Amino acid sequence: MPLEFSHDEPATPESVQRSRQLLKDQEWHAEHSQELHNRFAGFFVAVVGEEPFAAATRQDAYALAKQHKPDAEPIVFFLPKERTETEHL
Repeated sequence: MPLEFSHDEPATPESVQRSRQLLKDQEWHAEHSQELHNRFAGFFVAVVGEEPFAAATRQDAYALAKQHKPDAEPIVFFLPKERTETEHL
């Protein structure tokens, strides 16, 4: 089943800013993936404002990021201890 997106409501300046920040944080994560893995393998990492926050659980990583940057929405991901071959590329 393909993904479907609904645009029922017009974009607001806040939603545009949030989308830009999420994209910026995703790009930062991709550019720093090796460094993040070296530092935080085995942890959940929240990235917000191009800054990482690591914790043992997804909820704790999210809460830590929100504590430091309450007005931004973090992205959270898990960094496994073992990297797959495609992750090295």
